[in-house]
Amino acid sequence: MKAELAKKNGDMTVVWKRLKETDLQITEWRGTSSFVSAPTGPGVAYNVQIALGREVEWRAGPIVNPDYRPRGEEELLDPSWPRTDQLPDSDRLAGPAYRLRGRAHGAIVHVRSFLDRCGRIERDKRGG
Repeated sequence: MKAELAKKNGDMTVVWKRLKETDLQITEWRGTSSFVSAPTGPGVAYNVQIALGREVEWRAGPIVNPDYRPRGEEELLDPSWPRTDQLPDSDRLAGPAYRLRGRAHGAIVHVRSFLDRCGRIERDKRGG
């Protein structure tokens, strides 16, 4: 959108009029998270927890709202008109895709190692 605005010297009306006549669409990924665990030894501390995401890509709506010209650049760049309700299967584009969730190495947690690390941090805070 910023490139389109730059081509038209920041004239949002010109960009909006051109884009509302296209069939360009906004897509979004919607999903849920699941947490599963598996025992790795005796006791509750001996478990591995895995955070999984199940996501589907959906057609959310047109790239610009054809019925309403945006009032500012922010409205053009961060649209609020795409649907937020349940989408019909005909608007599903891809998925479901399953991914590990969380930061690097945060999607898989060995509970015993995690508890040991927490204990070391707490001891360090207390001065040994």
